[in-house]
Amino acid sequence: MMTNIRSMVTLILVLLVLAIIGVSLWVLWQAFFVEVSDTPAPTAPTPVSTATNALAEVSASPTFTPELPQFKEPIEVTALEATVTPTLIAGPSTPVTANGATPDANAAAAETPAVTETSAVTETATAAGTPTPGSTAIYGQVQAASLNLRQGPGTAYAPIGAVGEESQLVILGRNADGSWLHVRTADGQEGWVAAQFVGLAVDIDRLPLATLSLPSGPVSLNLRSSSVAGRLAPGQEIEYTFFEDQVETVFILMFRPNVNLNNRHVQFRLYSHESGGQLKEIGASSYPGVDRDGNLTTGEMIWRGGPLTPGVRNFLHLTNSGDQVIDYCLTTRDIYEWSCP
Repeated sequence: MMTNIRSMVTLILVLLVLAIIGVSLWVLWQAFFVEVSDTPAPTAPTPVSTATNALAEVSASPTFTPELPQFKEPIEVTALEATVTPTLIAGPSTPVTANGATPDANAAAAETPAVTETSAVTETATAAGTPTPGSTAIYGQVQAASLNLRQGPGTAYAPIGAVGEESQLVILGRNADGSWLHVRTADGQEGWVAAQFVGLAVDIDRLPLATLSLPSGPVSLNLRSSSVAGRLAPGQEIEYTFFEDQVETVFILMFRPNVNLNNRHVQFRLYSHESGGQLKEIGASSYPGVDRDGNLTTGEMIWRGGPLTPGVRNFLHLTNSGDQVIDYCLTTRDIYEWSCP
């Protein structure tokens, strides 16, 4: 009995739930489908009275989209840029086209002429008024109160003149280690000056090596000086003149490359100026007993003798009969290594 009653109650509850679900579905159908399809769109606002009508109007009303301002072209700020003039502290101004655009950096660089070290030297010299504008020559300025102009690259070469402080020199070249410069003065005289007293706007290593132009006459040689350096091309020769009042005289000649490995291509001879204008040979160079600097790539020749007649002019005649250009170092001291600058 109790079982039947419970079954009936359960059935009634299930039916009640189904009825509620059915009614809910019918209401939703009426609200979302029937009202939308059957009711014409109102021409005037209609007061909302029921929840069903409210739902119907919400679903039927068009979506509101806020209107934003439309710009057919990008906003131009050229006018604003034109009213502001920047102040440049340093450097060239940046070119701007008519529409405010900046040209390509590479294009601007291509239009700007490049400044080279040579042009910088020319400008410096032009300011002093000595060189010709546009010249490609390299110039230097004397940085000593008075600087000797010598016959060759070394203090053993006799002075042939002097140049004053801030004088402009045309730089023709340098010696092997850059300690001496071959120059031309403002009045056209050529000679050698010590590089340490000349201001240059270029690295001295970039200067060309100067070919020592041999003088037409003997070069005065100071035996009390340290050494004298030079360069001889194949077949060239040079003559030095000197006076000696010491008991013993020594000449050491070193040269590179060593062209005397198989023959005496480089050698020197000594002469004395006798009365009556005659020259008397007083000696010739020879190989040293042992290699002095221990380097076979450096050639060596030596002469030792004396005493020579005081007050008599003597000559040293140096020749290169080989087929290579040589750089040489001639000294009157008993050395065992290259002592020239």
